[in-house]
Amino acid sequence: MKKASILLISALMAVLSGCQTDTVQETMTGNDPHKIFAVIEEDAATKTSLNKNNKILWSEGDQIAVFQNSRSGSIYQVDPESVGSSSATFFCVENKSKGVTIGADIAFYPYESGMYCTALGEDRYEISDCDFPSVQTYVADSFCEEAYPMAAVSEAGSEDFSFRNISGVLKLMLTGSEAVKSITLQGNADEILSGKGVVTVGSGNFEPVVTFGASVGNVVTLDCSSAPVTLNKETPTAFLIALPPVTFETGFNVVVEGVSGGKMTLKTSNKAVIARSSILRMPQVEFVPVGGILIEEVSKTFDEVIVRVCVRGVVQYCGGCLPADKFSLSTVLRNANWKIAPRITDNFEYEGPVTGFPNVEPVPVSSGQTYVLWVAPYKEGQTVLKQTDIVYKEFTVPEISAGGEMDVICTGTEIDIKSVRATISAEGSSMIYSALLTAEEAESYPTEADRVKYLIDKTIPSKDDVVEVCRDGLSPATSVKLIAMAVDPSGKYGDLLVENLTTSVPEFNEEIQIELSVEYEDKTAYIHVGGNSADVVYYYFVGKTSSSTWTRYLGGTRESAEEFMVLNLDSYMLKNTEEVPLVDGCIVYDDLEMGEAHVAVVLAVDQEGEYSRAYITYFTPTLDLGDFVYKSGESKTLWMASRPVVKFGICDGDSEFYTISWYVEPAEGMTAYTVCAHPNAFAECNTPEEIATVVYNMGVKVVPDKLETVFYGTEDNYVYVTWCDEDGNFYETYSVPVP
Repeated sequence: MKKASILLISALMAVLSGCQTDTVQETMTGNDPHKIFAVIEEDAATKTSLNKNNKILWSEGDQIAVFQNSRSGSIYQVDPESVGSSSATFFCVENKSKGVTIGADIAFYPYESGMYCTALGEDRYEISDCDFPSVQTYVADSFCEEAYPMAAVSEAGSEDFSFRNISGVLKLMLTGSEAVKSITLQGNADEILSGKGVVTVGSGNFEPVVTFGASVGNVVTLDCSSAPVTLNKETPTAFLIALPPVTFETGFNVVVEGVSGGKMTLKTSNKAVIARSSILRMPQVEFVPVGGILIEEVSKTFDEVIVRVCVRGVVQYCGGCLPADKFSLSTVLRNANWKIAPRITDNFEYEGPVTGFPNVEPVPVSSGQTYVLWVAPYKEGQTVLKQTDIVYKEFTVPEISAGGEMDVICTGTEIDIKSVRATISAEGSSMIYSALLTAEEAESYPTEADRVKYLIDKTIPSKDDVVEVCRDGLSPATSVKLIAMAVDPSGKYGDLLVENLTTSVPEFNEEIQIELSVEYEDKTAYIHVGGNSADVVYYYFVGKTSSSTWTRYLGGTRESAEEFMVLNLDSYMLKNTEEVPLVDGCIVYDDLEMGEAHVAVVLAVDQEGEYSRAYITYFTPTLDLGDFVYKSGESKTLWMASRPVVKFGICDGDSEFYTISWYVEPAEGMTAYTVCAHPNAFAECNTPEEIATVVYNMGVKVVPDKLETVFYGTEDNYVYVTWCDEDGNFYETYSVPVP
């Protein structure tokens, strides 16, 4: 296809270029090797016209139609020696002169098959079937050559042609950060801008006139889709649209579309004229697309893909990044519509790693992994999305490869009975992959290739050249295998580091002896801790033998408790004398339940970190009821005389739960214990003594004038009170229904 461009020096620059590269001699098909000489006008018709420096240059392969005193046009091609000049020699490559004579020689650029010329009289001529395309291809700093025709009129038999421009140009200057996909122009009054037309030319100073037929259009599009034009925020980019001479009486509108699909409309209602051989310049504008989403790759390295994401002109959106094998369009749609994914309302622009997409949890990057970056936009008035609304794109991180020379070295280890910690380094590396595998785990990866694949697929590399890798929660004497490899800046890894490490075993100091004895008063146990070592820290557990802490976690035996304590000194299930010092040499335990078996197990750690053996004592506290006083029989009078007073405060609620508040006023000299409970709490009690013991265990010691409250009682609850005198004799329980 022949090409023609405008060279704009200062204002506009372009070059006529063509794709036909054959020489004149090789393409000659006619019998007449006639040649002509063609010159392109340089005159400026208006203030916005091309000045004397804005020349049109002929380019290799250009072809023109020459009507040599004939209705039919011959094909002439530019002489290669004339390329790059505004004046050129053309050779005939196909002589088609025939038919009716027209009285002059007419030339037209560009050549199109089917064109013919008709004489009108008075030195006027019509060139028919001239094409003014509705779609023009973007040319940097110029316009689409096929859309900018020229014509010349000479005397019959003349070899000299002076070409005159037929069309004008609309010039847009855009800044911004997005790439332009297309620009569409339309007059507000739907003026004719494209189609098949007739060009009337004449000799002398007659200016060409364009007349359109029935096949016309009112829209012209500048197409940039084959190579979208990325704008600069500071330096404007020129976009030129060639147009037949036209007057936009009520102005025109221009729609700029970005590669994201977003658009911006520029409008003017002022009269605007596109004159022949002139440029109408529009003011510089920043391209800010509306309703567009752009997801594109900027660059990639072996360890990351850099992407650019733009979201504009939407009410709100949400987005994210997932490994391709975990991406589901239906799941994304559900999360978006159910507002599980966080929504953003501002315009958004991001450039960075695909795995670091903002506002969502970062995704670990992995060599060779494919990721899907997605955006779900909500436009004005839209509340529910469809799958077709989701914009997403896949990006694959390049794989690392073997062949590197960078090795990893282990510079130090810290090993105890349940953890292994190693420091590894590879100076100058881009990434280090590492892992600590148990012997059982390592059996699944017996070869170096297996281990390399494991590191790439299952671990997260560090971009530091010094890395600390650790494995906790191990058992004593557990063997682990350290594997690691370093990746150089070119994405190649060196030899694999493989090193075997083993957790230590606890060291017991048999010389550390511990003596345990238990006393208890009221609901408090005092466990005296004695021994032959003063400079130690005691770690201990005290509780009921029926508790899950003792049976499940500490194992229910001295041996199992010892192992647990050695491995879990920092467990919340244990206490130690650094945080809770002994009181008069005793562990104080104030949660005793009478009649329940309890256990205390204690282990000491000296200043060298050596352990004593665990020491254990069992005890079952019992409540001494003294001479129990019954509410019937011979002691009834005594019981009635000492019965406390129960008064209720707030007792209200809704549904099945109530707030219950009450006071207990013991008789003088009496110590009372009270609880609010359902009668079912005493279902397994067979005697008044057992009931009194349960009230004692469950209840609280009464403080005079203190309001007791239960926030989740039921309407069939009772307040229970038992008490004892100064001699320690307990009284049968007194119960009062909740009002």
